[in-house]
Amino acid sequence: MTETRNTRQRQILEWANKTFGKSTADNTGERIRRFAEEAIELAQAVGLDKQAMIDIIEHVYAKMPGNVAQEIGQVGVSLLGLAEHLNIQADEEESKEFERIKSLPADHWQARKNAKADKGIALMSTATGWYRDDIATFTTLCLVDGHNVTIDDVINWSDEQCRQAEEWAGACHFCASDNNIDVPEMPAHVRACVTVKATPEESCGSFN
Repeated sequence: MTETRNTRQRQILEWANKTFGKSTADNTGERIRRFAEEAIELAQAVGLDKQAMIDIIEHVYAKMPGNVAQEIGQVGVSLLGLAEHLNIQADEEESKEFERIKSLPADHWQARKNAKADKGIALMSTATGWYRDDIATFTTLCLVDGHNVTIDDVINWSDEQCRQAEEWAGACHFCASDNNIDVPEMPAHVRACVTVKATPEESCGSFN
């Protein structure tokens, strides 16, 4: 379970970075605001009234700040205790919720994020049109010949190398369909894979 949750933890921030832009999502102020919002919504759903929440906030902020790592641990312990009391499987619900949010389009979440930003309780989305997806990059490369790139190659590339490879492969593919577009030169890191022998299982490309 620990390994699964550690993996999910990494995947959640990766999803947020792709959906909202790294400068927005990978921001401590933004992350803690989103956590605070969800914690308050949980308290509301269980039935805690607003004044009780205000009283707790006053009590906590009258004290010195705690250790961040320890406080995260205490949040987890408290959440699991609440979940057990309510006969809810926290890990199962967490997994289901992550699958749900991934199933919705990015523009849905970006619109919600920006609506919160307009109210001053969130940062605006800074997502661009391209985000890293190693499988998508590899699949795009599989549309063209002339290389022996493997999925392991793609995983080890930088974001910029992935973007360049995707743009090159996409342009080659569309040009082959008689579309009049400029095709950039094969990126050096893609060309380097031409001289590397790969098995058919590892590579989707073929040599010309």
